[in-house]
Order: sequence, then structure tokens, then C-alpha cells
Amino acid sequence: MKLLKFKVPNGYKMLEKGFEVSFLTKTRVNKSIENDDLIELEPGLFYPLETTFIGKNSSGKTSVLLLIHLIISFIRSGRIPVSFMADQNSFSLEFLFYDNGYIYLYNGSFVRSSLNNTAFMIIETESLRRTTFKNNYKKDLSNISFLKENIIIPNIGSDTSGIAKYRFNDTSILVDIISQDSSNLATIIDAIKNIYGKDSFNVLVKLFDDSIELIDAIRLDDSSVAFKFKRVNQPEMTVSIDYLKAVLSSGTYRGIYLFAASLLSFRLGGDILIDEIEKSFNKNLIENLLILFNDKRINKKGASLIYSTHYSELLDHSNRCDNINVLHRNGDVITVNNMCTSYEIRTDLSKSNQFEQNAFDNLTNYDRLMDLRRLLLK
Repeated sequence: MKLLKFKVPNGYKMLEKGFEVSFLTKTRVNKSIENDDLIELEPGLFYPLETTFIGKNSSGKTSVLLLIHLIISFIRSGRIPVSFMADQNSFSLEFLFYDNGYIYLYNGSFVRSSLNNTAFMIIETESLRRTTFKNNYKKDLSNISFLKENIIIPNIGSDTSGIAKYRFNDTSILVDIISQDSSNLATIIDAIKNIYGKDSFNVLVKLFDDSIELIDAIRLDDSSVAFKFKRVNQPEMTVSIDYLKAVLSSGTYRGIYLFAASLLSFRLGGDILIDEIEKSFNKNLIENLLILFNDKRINKKGASLIYSTHYSELLDHSNRCDNINVLHRNGDVITVNNMCTSYEIRTDLSKSNQFEQNAFDNLTNYDRLMDLRRLLLK
């Protein structure tokens, strides 16, 4: 399953009304060469292996990734938690997604229940339509036609959408948007060992900390999870997830989780969503991860990476600019611009240099910095 585009008609948190993001390619694709940075879902329907959201602090990067997480989770479960909505009492969604040869369009509106103990939003209206892809569709699918309407029975007044009964195939993994608990890490450890072999996870661990000999998950009788942990020349211990977080550096713990999730996605497909991909990592390590995603001998199932970053240098890793989205916040409104369609940029020049020259109006405001400087001098 791949999310193709989404729109929020009446706003979500601080996102402007009509906020829209498309993951589809927007420039011509040269089919005579190897396009290692693209997935071809159908002949002529291309999807980028990586999608980037960039912007200065408080520009909305986390809010957008949380919304993408919300949509993907909704396709899987048919539910929207009230906790995602902050103080909003109503919400509507429109999104296109691809699954198993079909393109689906979902529209729905949701309201908060008057009952205080209700955990999920109530469905006010919804519809789901589908069609097959045709070569004459525009790149943004704005001319797509749906002939088979109402393929689900709407669950109006319920907290669970009819979309849930279709059990769409999705194996997306979310990293660092929601906290990683012990069951998440244990599940990934077990899956990595099953796919790549019993020693594979610890080979990965040594990439980040070669003083660690063993990390393994233990399923306890009370259904809780603990971990075997051993350093070189030290006795083996049984420890909790909190112990691991305490003794491992933040870069090691986060890196193990991100790379393990990525290795899993290479065999299962789906998306990796990560906020601030550069957090606790050096640039070289991130670039190496992006190289793995772009190697189709490794990434056989078309896994894709959706991430936010402050590292403008990472923009130069990709030859494309239509997969880069620039976020801005003006007052209490967050907007998005696509680097390809919203700016007149020289594609033959370094994207990071243009970013550092403030071509996308995303550098820290100099006047505000001077205000702070004057205050400190005073």
C-alpha cells in the first residue's frame, strides 16, 4: 500500500485549510535509464523512494509526519484516536492510495463524541471509491475517474470506518514519531533474526557500538518483554528497555532502531516514517542509509522513506527536487510548497547551496536574531 496524496479540507492543528501533499513524481521520468530513486507502481505511475520535509524550527514538520502516520494507521484500523486531535472537535480527510492494482479515493468527516470516555472520533460521513490506473491520467491524478462508487458500506455514527474490513496490505514502520516501547523493539529484533539469520541483529548493533556483543528479546510468562544484554568481556544480563535506553548512547539506540526497521522494510515493503532523521547521527551515516534504500538489489519490495530534516546537505543526495517539500509557518498557519512546482530553481546547482542562500525563505530570521542579541547585550 502506498499513500499517493492527501488533503485536509478544513485544517488539522495549525495546517492551513486545504493543506495538500502529493507523493507522486511531478517531472518527466526518463524511462531509457535506470531510475533507482523511483518505484514504478504501475507502468507510468512512479513513486519516489524518499520524500523529504524541510523547514526551520516550528514550521510544521512533526505535525505533517504525525498526520501521515494518522492516515496510514486509519487505513489499517479504520479509527482516528481523539488524542490525535488536540482541542479540535471536528476533522475531515481526503486521500488517494494505491494497493494491489487499484487506486482508492477516501473522503470522510469526523466529530468528537459528546461522551468523555470515548477514545475515537465518530464518523459523520465517509465514502471509498476505486479504479485502475490508466496511462492518460495526469501526473497528479487530478483527472482520475472513479466508476465504481460506494464500494464500502459507510459506518455513519460508528467510531470504526468500513475501510477497516478491507485489510489493506501495509507494513509501514514509524520511528521516533511515537515512542518506541519494548514490544516494538522486540518485534523488530525477532523479525530481523527470522529474515536475515540469528546473528544478523547483533551484526547491526556492532555498526553503532562494537563494545556490545549481544542484544536479544525475551518473552516473559506474564507477556511482558525483557532483553538479554552483554558487553564484550562482561557477563550477560537480563535488562529492561529503560536500562537499554540508559546505557546506550542516544545515537546508538536510535540508530539500531532505524536501521533495523529499514532492513525489515527491505523484505516487507511499506514506508519508514522518521522525524528529524539527522538527530543523533552524523551526515555520513544517513547518506549510507539512503544509499541502501536506493539499491534495488537490497530494497526488493519498494520500501520508501518519508522523513523530515534540518540538514540541507541531504537535499543533494537525491537527483530529484519534486520529492522535497518546504514547510513554512506564518503566525498560526502552516503551509507547504513543493521545491519543483513552487520555486524557480536551477536544478543544475546544489540544492543545499540554494537553501543556505535562503532561496526558499527558510533560514532563521536575521532580525529576530538581532533582537535577541540586543537583549543579551542590554
